[in-house]
Amino acid sequence: MDKSLIINKIIEAKKFKSDADFARFLGISSQSLSKWKARNTYDIELLYTKCPDLNPDWLFTGEGNMFKEETVQEEVLANENELITLLREKVKDKEMIIKEKTKNIELLEERLKELKEQVKQLSRQKVSAPSVNYGPFPSAPSL
Repeated sequence: MDKSLIINKIIEAKKFKSDADFARFLGISSQSLSKWKARNTYDIELLYTKCPDLNPDWLFTGEGNMFKEETVQEEVLANENELITLLREKVKDKEMIIKEKTKNIELLEERLKELKEQVKQLSRQKVSAPSVNYGPFPSAPSL
């Protein structure tokens, strides 16, 4: 890509009013900036030092995202999507566990009902112990 075009894109993106403003920002003369454009070159290290948010790959090739932030945002978005997928899988796993636990609770509640019913039946069938009549107690001998 044409280096002067890259310089112009930086000036536009960074909202400098003129080439002279951009040259002052970089700490170089307007003539140096003009020479860069005429020779289709620039000082990548200086640009990157003064504009650390620029994507170094874009500075070298003119391809891809101009700013690192966009690249980082794309990576964050990709990571967020991956995280969302993993969380959805975890939710599905937890839902399966909840269903199993709910089923176990229902089975245990049914078994509890059965046992309570058995207790009721046994209490109704309670066999009373036979009463034993020991008769009257003899009186104590008199002295």
